[in-house]
Amino acid sequence: MSSDAHLYEPPEALKQAAHVSGMAAYQALCDEATRDYEGYWARQARELISWRTPFRKVLNADTPPFFKWFEDGTLNASYNCLDRNVENGLGDKLAIVFEADDGAVTKITYGDLLARTCQLANALKARGLIKGDRVVIYMPMSIEGVVAMLACARIGATHSVVFGGFSAQSLRDRIADTGAVLVITADEQLRGGKALPLKAIVDEALSGPGHAVRDVLVYRRTGGTVAFVAPRDKWLHEVMANEPSSCEPEWVGAEHPLFLLYTSGSTGKPKGVQHSTGGYLLHRRHRLGHRPHLHHVRPAGARRYRGGVRRRADIPRRRPLLADHREAQGLDLLHRTHGDSRTHQDRRGQRESAPEKLRPHQPAHPRLG
Repeated sequence: MSSDAHLYEPPEALKQAAHVSGMAAYQALCDEATRDYEGYWARQARELISWRTPFRKVLNADTPPFFKWFEDGTLNASYNCLDRNVENGLGDKLAIVFEADDGAVTKITYGDLLARTCQLANALKARGLIKGDRVVIYMPMSIEGVVAMLACARIGATHSVVFGGFSAQSLRDRIADTGAVLVITADEQLRGGKALPLKAIVDEALSGPGHAVRDVLVYRRTGGTVAFVAPRDKWLHEVMANEPSSCEPEWVGAEHPLFLLYTSGSTGKPKGVQHSTGGYLLHRRHRLGHRPHLHHVRPAGARRYRGGVRRRADIPRRRPLLADHREAQGLDLLHRTHGDSRTHQDRRGQRESAPEKLRPHQPAHPRLG
């Protein structure tokens, strides 16, 4: 086998259209970050994210390892994903192409996605949800799953996606650990042409004590027969039907928890990761660049996410990455697990230190990535 290395340069037109146009531009970003560590991320945050209240302090490293980024700034993840694109005249641009298990394709624009997100956000508020509440999402790959995540972000509720293949016990553990007050699920899911239960598993998970769930919203995916527990259970389409298609975003601090992801628990009790709003958005925008992206949702290619006990910084890697323009799959519109572990915050709001990596050449700072 030959050990010769081959470098294949992309076409010049492709390089010029890229967010980072080749290695020279990439190296320039690395050099900028090396010269002014905080200044680099401050510039990126101001250019790539829409802030309701601009931040004045970039990094608070007064009490390491309790690092805080952009802590005095306020923003909203849903606004950054949807409203800013609609306001820039891109409401008719495709946001998601969903390919179902049977091959049926559904498309939704940024404008329609914003309207549906606002309807669900209003429905959640009508059920008493407020900023800081926890919501568990136990759904199949679907546009409705994305709407659920964005609606939670819009009202400042923290969501946790639980993989639809997990058992009732695994779901129960995560519901209890997050302190969730509402679960969004579906009647069933389709995998390989077979209808598999979801609502029935939720019912089993909530059959005993030890949880705080008040409401269960059910997306009608297959039309299969499911049991309803009154007055707890409601059809998702019914609670959204009469809600207005506009909803003012809940502006939250940059350190506000956006979502929780859980480990599988295969080697012990599931561990969780909490992602902050400002840092997570900056990471995703930094990777994707300035342009809005089309997201593909495919059941077979979905990444499986489980949320939180520890916390991640959600700031991009210490050396800026070459942002690519590959189309995200699964529920990656909001969910990617990049960032840096910092502190953990449990459902009681207590923070503990859990730094995993520090920047090698600058040990006084958290490693970004």
